[in-house]
Amino acid sequence: MPSGLQPVLHLRQVPQLRLSLQQQQAIRMLEMNAQELQTFLTQQLEENPLLEETEESPETGEEELVAEEREESGDDEGDRRWESARPETLAVYLRFQLQMAASGERERALGEAIISSLDERGYFRGDLAQIAASVGTNLAEASATLALVQSFEPPGVAASDLRECLLLQLRERGEVNTLTQRVIEGHLDEIHDPKKRRSIARALGCRTAELIEALEQIRLLEPYPGCNFADTPPVFITPDLVVKEEEGRLRAQVNGGFLPRLRLSPSYQRMLTDPEAAPFLRKKLTSARWVLRSLEKREETLEKVAAFLVDRQQDFLRKGVYYLYPLSLKEASVALGVHESTVSRAMKGKYIDTPRGVFPLRLLLPASLPQKSGPTSESHVKEEIRRIITEEDRSRPLSDEQIATYLVGRGICLARRTVAKYRESLGIPLRGKRKEQWKMPNKKGV
Repeated sequence: MPSGLQPVLHLRQVPQLRLSLQQQQAIRMLEMNAQELQTFLTQQLEENPLLEETEESPETGEEELVAEEREESGDDEGDRRWESARPETLAVYLRFQLQMAASGERERALGEAIISSLDERGYFRGDLAQIAASVGTNLAEASATLALVQSFEPPGVAASDLRECLLLQLRERGEVNTLTQRVIEGHLDEIHDPKKRRSIARALGCRTAELIEALEQIRLLEPYPGCNFADTPPVFITPDLVVKEEEGRLRAQVNGGFLPRLRLSPSYQRMLTDPEAAPFLRKKLTSARWVLRSLEKREETLEKVAAFLVDRQQDFLRKGVYYLYPLSLKEASVALGVHESTVSRAMKGKYIDTPRGVFPLRLLLPASLPQKSGPTSESHVKEEIRRIITEEDRSRPLSDEQIATYLVGRGICLARRTVAKYRESLGIPLRGKRKEQWKMPNKKGV
């Protein structure tokens, strides 16, 4: 077990007064990926006699709620769901995301060095200045790449300490400028002590009940994101979603074929009339109903989120990373009519099987750059800069100001200094240096 686990115990001891056990279960089920959900449902089948597995698909009713199985496709494309695999280690998982997100070789090199500097808990333990020097760049670019790695799954990874880890998770959920954030920033070391709650509430200018609600939110965060990974034999991924083409459009479906189909047990429901068994069975009935309702709600929410993302990322899924459309949690939550934290939880740890391969669902929600001409992704802008320079007249290379002008013609408005920053991050030298490099072959007579 990793050293220094005491803060985990403190977080887990935060009281649970605002959310019921059933509500917490619904949240946890939404956050579960395919493999975690399968394990959870198997455990529920073993522990709750009111739940049973069925091969049939009975109608859903008030007394009999069913987790309906999605029809499995019989074509060859469907088989890829079971063949897709990767080693389940934190480093490999992060490198997988880095390959999708990095915009150039230097950013990839920085990302690799940062990932290699994470400890078993997922915290960054390297020296950013040394990493920048080893790659031949500056501290600002290394810091930007660290921020990129911190945006990967699992949320909170690459933080320098527990406080930053929790704040990163709040930011990923879109929960910024909240009471929960203020508690973490100013009182994280005190929250495990019940005697200090009133003084903390006074310092934050809130009621004790509001503070307890914030503490509940903290308790649900993951203190050590790397501990869910292990340097052990590889495991197979079961994608939570599968993308299929229907009537010329790519559409997402929940991959439920691997899950047991559950229903309320008719035989045990009949036993509810037994006075001796009734008290025990009523509790189990309530629990079983919550499992089935939460399972149904999880599938509904996951399908809504995935449908929205796949619909917006049609070009990316068909043509490649250059066509990733920038999106934000807020945009997704407004479009779907749910809270930003719900979208975040639905994406957490989920994989989607697409024509471009199997990758984390959250990669379909890339950060955007504010533009007068409309939102665009950083990856898109950098690729445009690379293309402009590749196509320039080698006898008269373009200045950063001229590149900015070309970008305006392509619907992207950037300041010259921003163009210079992205050009440098791509490892492309200034105009004068490029001109010298392109003259060198002629000097050698090549």
